[in-house]
Amino acid sequence: MSAHPAAELVELYRRWRELTTDEGAAIASERWSRVSELQAQKAKLQVAVEHATSVFPSDLRLPSELATILRDLVDMESENSRLLDQKLEAARSEQASLDRSGHNLRRLRGSYGQARTAGWQSYS
Repeated sequence: MSAHPAAELVELYRRWRELTTDEGAAIASERWSRVSELQAQKAKLQVAVEHATSVFPSDLRLPSELATILRDLVDMESENSRLLDQKLEAARSEQASLDRSGHNLRRLRGSYGQARTAGWQSYS
């Protein structure tokens, strides 16, 4: 990272923005292992951000670019969260549909199984 604290923070948050962009694409394409990888990278990056912030001189002014990056990040993280909620709801809906189908198949199999059993018993 850069020796200048403000430049270091800007670079860290730029990297976070890149990871968040990639995360959004991975969520949209339902590449869940990639989402997990990106979230792990973001967790590591968060530690670096926290450290850089803790040693940032209180009298040093933050660059205006950082405010722009942070606004973008908040919007992007919100969008990723919304997209994840949509994917989760779709998965729950699909699971409910599969559960209903499984229940119907068991009922159908039970109906045929009983008829077949009754038929064999009448021939014995």
